[in-house]
Amino acid sequence: MKFQLPETLPVTSAELSRLADDAKAEIAVYNARKAAGDEFTPADVDRLEYLVNAVDTIAGAQAAAVETETAEADRMAGLLDRAAATTQPAETDAPADTDVATEVTEEAAAEVVEPTCTNVDGSCGNVVHAVPLFALY
Repeated sequence: MKFQLPETLPVTSAELSRLADDAKAEIAVYNARKAAGDEFTPADVDRLEYLVNAVDTIAGAQAAAVETETAEADRMAGLLDRAAATTQPAETDAPADTDVATEVTEEAAAEVVEPTCTNVDGSCGNVVHAVPLFALY
């Protein structure tokens, strides 16, 4: 169960996570021994220091791996979007916004128009005035 940090660290975050879990499992043994009241030898202290330093090293490599993997995933998504755009037909004119037209129509329909003309005799109503056509020119 002795953890050994490899000379060359894995490059993926998943592999680094497994490696960190192995080191943390051995650290957990030291924590359990402490809880049980065990005494630690100088070799135990050196080993625990090695394990804690290994976890720190792995954590740094894992952060870099996650950053690289995220950047590569973003790059791939962008390239796939561009590729999809080149294979799709161009969009035609966007459909008209019918909500605005509906709102205006509904408002106009709700508006009641009262007659505003007043006849010579004081009555109000639809009056047709006969105007000779030659008077319009």
